[in-house]
Amino acid sequence: MKKLKNKLINIGLIFLSLGFCFVVLEFGFRLAGYEAIYEVYSKPSLFWKNDPLLGWSHEPNSEDVYIGPRPWPVEFSTKIKINSLGLRNPEITEKPKDGIRILFTGDSRAAALEVKYEETFIALLQDLLSKELGIPVQTINAGVRGYGTDQSYLYYKERGYKLKPDLVVHLHTTNDPLNNITLHRMRRPFGKPVFRPTESGKLELLGYPTPRYKLCSEYQLNDDFEVIRLDTSFRRTICQLQTQITDRSAFFTYVILKLRQNPDLLWKLYTAGNPNGIMLSDLGSQTRYKLTTELLRKFDNIVKDKASKLILLSGGGHELTHLNKEELNGLTLIEIESLLKKREQEGLLSFKNDGHWNKLGHQRLAAYLAPKLAQIISSR
Repeated sequence: MKKLKNKLINIGLIFLSLGFCFVVLEFGFRLAGYEAIYEVYSKPSLFWKNDPLLGWSHEPNSEDVYIGPRPWPVEFSTKIKINSLGLRNPEITEKPKDGIRILFTGDSRAAALEVKYEETFIALLQDLLSKELGIPVQTINAGVRGYGTDQSYLYYKERGYKLKPDLVVHLHTTNDPLNNITLHRMRRPFGKPVFRPTESGKLELLGYPTPRYKLCSEYQLNDDFEVIRLDTSFRRTICQLQTQITDRSAFFTYVILKLRQNPDLLWKLYTAGNPNGIMLSDLGSQTRYKLTTELLRKFDNIVKDKASKLILLSGGGHELTHLNKEELNGLTLIEIESLLKKREQEGLLSFKNDGHWNKLGHQRLAAYLAPKLAQIISSR
């Protein structure tokens, strides 16, 4: 018993010594001018608020500077303003007389927090289409970082239709199918509901109103559309260390700066507590495409019911090959992957370590889309 007690005391002294050393290091690096990671970069959930229906949405009337990409050298520092409706858009004025209103939905590529609003393809299209058509055109950006097809569909179904758009343009990206079967992702403060098909052919909404999930937990639908938990004790531990210690430490910011010299190692350490970020599991590999196809079909139908038209922009061509094309017959598709691929390989259209479009990328996309959307609008 005495030996055990002495051993426990020794272990306690070791941890106490390590803790003291860490405090000294932390204090030293703070004095040297280093800051914790989220004192340098923006949190991924910047501008988000809890939303019982959508999981999260933009905080209305919020303003801040979006800085990133973490944990690489800063490539963008953009002043962002969210309007009174919770949209990354100027305040919405009355629809122009004899004009057209277009609502854009999608995830981070639509929200485009990396560039100034007037530099986004959605803002640029407003002027380009007005000139092309010879009538006033108003574009509205309803994109939110992290959204899947399900959240964009729900947003339009419950809120977006009230804006009475003449055209709805949804940007489909490569991570949408995985997002559509995910209820909660590790390191995110908010979860989201998911849909699952029923035998009657309808979509049943699970996880609504959205409950509070533990930060380092991960929930997803499997191939039988059952909710399962994916996080493990090891990954939870890594996640908790990251969120509670390393993300708040100036010393670890210094370590990360050194690790940039080995990008592969840095990426592995970062994703160790974030399995969804690297899509570790093939769970739902077919489920997510089946569900995404059904969501797009439902999206198209409800837009038609509201006397509007849905246009699908494909931001990830290879993902579309897994969707059921027969069920999507009649849905207008504009494929943009081929436009971007060649220049993307040259590293000219996106931020180097972020992957989102830069100013030039938005300009090129707007110029490509303008005549195609003008033709669709003219033929209505």
